Amino acid sequence: MEELKKEKDKQKFKKIIKILFFNSGNIFLVIILLAFSFIFFRKYTKIIFKRKKEITYSQFIDKINNGDFKEITEKDNEISSKSKKKKR
Repeated sequence: MEELKKEKDKQKFKKIIKILFFNSGNIFLVIILLAFSFIFFRKYTKIIFKRKKEITYSQFIDKINNGDFKEITEKDNEISSKSKKKKR
C-alpha cells in the first residue's frame, strides 16, 4: 500500500515537472533566464574578482609622485585608485 502511494506521488511529480519545464512557453522563459544569468555572471565576475592591493601611505605618496595612477577617488573614508597600464 505504501509503495503504491509513493509510486503515485512520483508520477504526479513527473507530470508537474513536465508541465513546468517542457511547456512551449516555459521553455522560452527558461532560455531567457539562462541568457540573463550568463550575461550577469560574465559582467559581475569581472567586478568581484578584480585584483585589489592595499599599500601603505608612504607607498601611495611615492606612486603619486611617480605618476603611476590614472585616477584616484575617495569614497566613504577609503581611497582607491586605478593604475596606468604598463606598456610592454
